[in-house]
Amino acid sequence: MQNSFKKIPFKAKILTLVIAIITISVMISFLSANYYIKEYIYKNDTQNIQAQLNLVKDQLINDFENNVKLARNSNFSFSEIQKTVDSTGFSNIIKFKYGSVFDKKGSIDAPSNNEKYIAQIAAAKDPLSISNVYFENQIPYINITKKEADDAGDIFVINLTKIHHLFEVSAVEGSYVVLKDSVGTVLFSNKIDGDLTPISNTFSIEGNEWVLTGYIDNSYIQGNTDNLNNSITIALLIAAAVIIPLSVFALNIAFRPVVALRNVITDLANGSGDLTHRLKVETSDDLGKIAGGINKFIENLQLMMLDVSHSSVNINNQINTLEDLTKSSHRLLQSHSEEMEMAVTSIHEMSATADAVAESAANAAKQTEATNSEAEQSKVAVRQAVQSVTDLVDEVEDTGKTIISMSEDSTQISSVLNVIGEIAQQTNLLALNAAIEAARAGEHGRGFAVVADEVRALAARTRQSTIEINTMLEKLSVGSEAAVVSMDSTKQSCLSTATTTSKVSTSLDLMTEAVLDINDLVGQIATSAEEQSSVSEEINRNMTAIQGMVDTLSINGTETVNSTHHLTESNLQLVAIINKFKLE
Repeated sequence: MQNSFKKIPFKAKILTLVIAIITISVMISFLSANYYIKEYIYKNDTQNIQAQLNLVKDQLINDFENNVKLARNSNFSFSEIQKTVDSTGFSNIIKFKYGSVFDKKGSIDAPSNNEKYIAQIAAAKDPLSISNVYFENQIPYINITKKEADDAGDIFVINLTKIHHLFEVSAVEGSYVVLKDSVGTVLFSNKIDGDLTPISNTFSIEGNEWVLTGYIDNSYIQGNTDNLNNSITIALLIAAAVIIPLSVFALNIAFRPVVALRNVITDLANGSGDLTHRLKVETSDDLGKIAGGINKFIENLQLMMLDVSHSSVNINNQINTLEDLTKSSHRLLQSHSEEMEMAVTSIHEMSATADAVAESAANAAKQTEATNSEAEQSKVAVRQAVQSVTDLVDEVEDTGKTIISMSEDSTQISSVLNVIGEIAQQTNLLALNAAIEAARAGEHGRGFAVVADEVRALAARTRQSTIEINTMLEKLSVGSEAAVVSMDSTKQSCLSTATTTSKVSTSLDLMTEAVLDINDLVGQIATSAEEQSSVSEEINRNMTAIQGMVDTLSINGTETVNSTHHLTESNLQLVAIINKFKLE
């Protein structure tokens, strides 16, 4: 969209802008006229109708007040009714007095009418009252009742037909009127159905509120507005139809110098490039200033092209020198690149060898660490064995002591058993003497003899038991001595084992120290190999980086050579372009 707009000629843009301004002005004028005219007509009609309603209302109030005054001040006899009707303008006057009812035609003989009028006078609450509107033969009437007594009074009948004439005379086109009395009875109405706006007015007739409502026909106002707008629109379109061609004609006249200037510049651009040519400046307006500026621009362009022409010769010489230097640098870089590739390969192989040595040293270190770990575990086991043997020696000594103590206890038990044996022997002798004495006693000593026999038997069994226990104690003593001898032998063996185990522990300590020394040496070798590998890698990285730089320089050199070729071609093109212009 933007590119399409840029392709539109400048003259067409100005014409489009002028037409758009005129069209927008017409539209704005139409909308403004439509709005303000409608508002003005509506406001004006509203004011006219309101004024007309006020006039009608004032006229009605004035007429009713005059009729009331006439009724209040009238004083006549039965014979003067017709004269009073003629002089006051009432439609009829009914006079009731002394039981008789008269109107302008004379006595009223109809009983129904008499009763109606008599009842109306009797029902009047005030000396003077006004009835509601009623119709007879479609003619609206209203009565003014003047009450003198319950059986005397006057009724003044007013024909309201003249109100129709008043409204018809004062009618305003596009408006309607409705008049209602206090009970809503419609006295007059010319209202029709449609889009109407009501304007209500209320006024009082002797205390009775009447409503006079005017209606504005919005369709009528809109029709008037549309008619007026159509007239204005036609006038605006006619004005636009006249203004647009005049604007186009005036624009063509004003645009002629621009066309001439454009043709001259186009000829200059499409010609042989003669920078010695100048535009003619005939006026001092904006176009003349533009022509002068273009001449100044051509002059400056001529000077710049001359400078460019001289500079292109120097650029060509510098390009040739740069091309020779670039080719020489490119050859040196290619040679240096090959040497760098060989150095990088050698350093990479040395780094691989150092990595292998470091890996072997690391494996040896792992093996020595494993050996050292196993030796430490063996040392722990030997220490545990030495401790176990030491504990066994202590337990053997404790057991020997226990056996010796038990042998000594057995000896003491034997002594006690000897004493018990001797006591049993003495008891046996005493029991024997008791039996002898019981025998001497005869029948009296029989029970004692039985006891003596039992005691002697018990003493015999006790002696026998002590002999058996003594025999067992002797065997226990012999076994205890043998156990003590065996314990001494076991103790000596344990001491010998403990000594041997201590020697093994000492040997393991020496082996562990040797393994640690080997591990330190292997670690130093691995560290040296790793450092050598790191140094080799660093050298390799540096050489690789240098190689990359050399490659980059080589590529840049190639690109520089290519750039010099392109620069030479560009310079030739520049010379060709300069040669197209006539500079001198």
